[in-house]
Amino acid sequence: MSPRAAYARSGGQGSNSTAVLRRVPRPLALLLAVSALLSIAWTFATAPFQGPDEPAHFSYAQHLAETGHKPSIMEGGRPESTQGGTVLGVFNLDQLAGVSDARPAWSELEERRYGDILEELGDEGEEDGAGPNPLAKNPPLYYAYQALPYYAGSAGSFWDRLIAMRLANGLLFLLVVAFTWLAAAEVFASIWPRVLATGCVALLPQLTSISGTINADNLLIAVWTAFAFVALRLVRRGASTRRVAALCALAAASLLTHGRGIAIVVPLAVTLTLTVLHSKPSLIQAVRWLAPGFGLLLVAFGAYRLTVAPGAGTYGGEVVLNPSGGMSVKGFLNVTWQFYLPRLPFMGPRFGPDYGYQQVFIESFFGRFASLEVRYSSAVYGLIQGVCAFGLAGLVAVVAGRWAAVRAHWREVAVVSSITVSMFGLLHLASYRALLGGPDPLITGRYLLPVVVVFGLTAAFVITSLRPRASAVLGASVLSGLLALNLCGLMLTLARFYG
Repeated sequence: MSPRAAYARSGGQGSNSTAVLRRVPRPLALLLAVSALLSIAWTFATAPFQGPDEPAHFSYAQHLAETGHKPSIMEGGRPESTQGGTVLGVFNLDQLAGVSDARPAWSELEERRYGDILEELGDEGEEDGAGPNPLAKNPPLYYAYQALPYYAGSAGSFWDRLIAMRLANGLLFLLVVAFTWLAAAEVFASIWPRVLATGCVALLPQLTSISGTINADNLLIAVWTAFAFVALRLVRRGASTRRVAALCALAAASLLTHGRGIAIVVPLAVTLTLTVLHSKPSLIQAVRWLAPGFGLLLVAFGAYRLTVAPGAGTYGGEVVLNPSGGMSVKGFLNVTWQFYLPRLPFMGPRFGPDYGYQQVFIESFFGRFASLEVRYSSAVYGLIQGVCAFGLAGLVAVVAGRWAAVRAHWREVAVVSSITVSMFGLLHLASYRALLGGPDPLITGRYLLPVVVVFGLTAAFVITSLRPRASAVLGASVLSGLLALNLCGLMLTLARFYG
């Protein structure tokens, strides 16, 4: 045997990494590279602490990293640590949101002043952000993840730490892109629809922008995208202990990431039910498949309830319903219908602001940046809404025209539908509950991003149902349009904070 053959057969150093790289399809590698560049660009384009609720997310992560404890929802003397509050004040970062003329303060004088204050504060200035922090209702998994780049960035300045934490979200975004590709590979046999599905996710401006800020939504999106891939593989290829355990582990991660993660219970139940009904295992085999996964779920829920459950109810009140507060099935259906469509004659008047499909599914799903104040022009949103309307009409036509193919893959359709309906249902229920007590509809497009993989798969399904030439032209136009929206959003954000 030649030395080269012996080296390869023994799995010598470097052979595994080279083999892994060769297994990554070139289109996916290109999409990952573009995604990384966009995420890094958004990391530096968005001014510090100007992402949605970013100061509160940072404070939670900092307090957990420094003390080993989560902050309080209602108690405590400081929502941010003294260090974090000083940064917000000295550099004018707490005055930027909603004030179009305001800019960050970056002069040498502010830098020196901050350095002097930081030296005075010492380590204690990093540990006293005990609350009240409204995001303390969130479970701790994302913030525990952020503790790693927090420690790594601590070797440099405060800004190094902040950038390291933002870049860590870029890694989660790359996982979203990779798992979208894998989910598409379970649905589509050819490369082009996989490229379309993954590209629609990788180039979605709202998703790339949020990946450049500190926000727990990043982990929730990654977990749900991975869950979609594992669920599709499970119903297509059959059950195994490893696949069921992976699905349940992802469900547990969702439960430990955010209150909205509770919605994963429905697609988990649907996927496991379809798998068992299709495989028809014996009782012993079913127990072997399900027991490890259910054990993981019980441990995760037990850990949450025993160690970090907030006082405001399960998941900070996310799933707490109060019928005495005026909630009813009829009221919920009325509010939800009028979110999308005009009021029917037998329905009561809509309560709450004029806020619905356009604001959530068009404006803030495709792109309203920073604290939702940086936005495209009305003409751009009108164009996006027109394209989406065309796409929805195309979806209905394609489903009707390819009904036999849809029926043949009904299990995959059921999984994807359950993921979508469960998240949308929870969001509308939370919105209805909020509107009963005040004017805030609560929903924003960012909350839809955990099901972004469904958006990608649906777009690919519709576009690739056309004739090859039309599919190529339309698909390229959609991906180019999303990339153009990204670049425009970046320029608008740069002009907002640094222009």
